[in-house]
Amino acid sequence: MASLIDRYVNSVADKLIADGKRLIANALSTKTYKHDTYNLHDSYGAGVYYRGKLIREYYNTPSKAKKPKKNLGELEYGKDNIRDYLHEEYKPTTNGIVLVVVATMFYGEILERGGGKLKQKYKVISQISSDVDDVASKYKGSVRQIGL
Repeated sequence: MASLIDRYVNSVADKLIADGKRLIANALSTKTYKHDTYNLHDSYGAGVYYRGKLIREYYNTPSKAKKPKKNLGELEYGKDNIRDYLHEEYKPTTNGIVLVVVATMFYGEILERGGGKLKQKYKVISQISSDVDDVASKYKGSVRQIGL
């Protein structure tokens, strides 16, 4: 039988991952870039960590990617990129419960910043910052980082 703490953590984790899924849906419904290969679309995801361990994850699936993107000479699919980020790259800075919501394809940052050959800046994920603040407030938590 699970302890009271385990049940509480699992309950909060279930609610957080549902909020993460909703945040991603909001980001995708308000994005301003046009899908080309769908790799950026597939690189949105969320993870819930407790005591530094990934205990819930959400991927924006099913995959719609048509072809991989090249980054530093390597081919990458968005779905692989988000999985690698949540399982291997992201390291929480606290032992508490942490919700992470990201779009991990390298060119998401390029689209958000604009400039260069781009004619404008595009909304990828930063447009949900007030929604992220609302989720943090709901749990009496804090937002550690928003941005690129």
